[in-house]
Amino acid sequence: APRGSYIQYSPALGFVLNEKYAIGAIASITTRLGYVFRAKENIFGIGGFGRRYIRISDQFIFALSGQLVYNRMVEKNREYNFQNGEYETLKEYANGFSTEITPLFIFFPTPVWGFEAGIGSVAFRMMKSQQSSDYQYDFSAGYGQLRIGLNYYLKR
Repeated sequence: APRGSYIQYSPALGFVLNEKYAIGAIASITTRLGYVFRAKENIFGIGGFGRRYIRISDQFIFALSGQLVYNRMVEKNREYNFQNGEYETLKEYANGFSTEITPLFIFFPTPVWGFEAGIGSVAFRMMKSQQSSDYQYDFSAGYGQLRIGLNYYLKR
């Protein structure tokens, strides 16, 4: 994966099973822009998630959220060709899966609307190139990632 910045959009639809657990489906679109090699990576994913809620008060809940997602990646690298003196764009396609655990804090200003924020995660991603037999494995654990979200609960 290219190093740099990224943005992710992940709509989800889930069901609260009881006061402590929820499950659901998630889709994601991630775009990463690399600093060094002028790389751009688009990842499209679909999968499932589960949450474990721990009530702090009526308005605050702590949650551990885990997900397992199938991913399809398209990576574009712009490289200089020394033979013809021009830049070329190379594309690589890969398929794989990712799993992630994220701590979240959820604030309920009303009974049905919840603002959530998470800092950090533990994640693993495996991708297999379609052009070769190469596998790419990424493991990350950190706190430098901020997640924010807005949830609507039909029944809470």
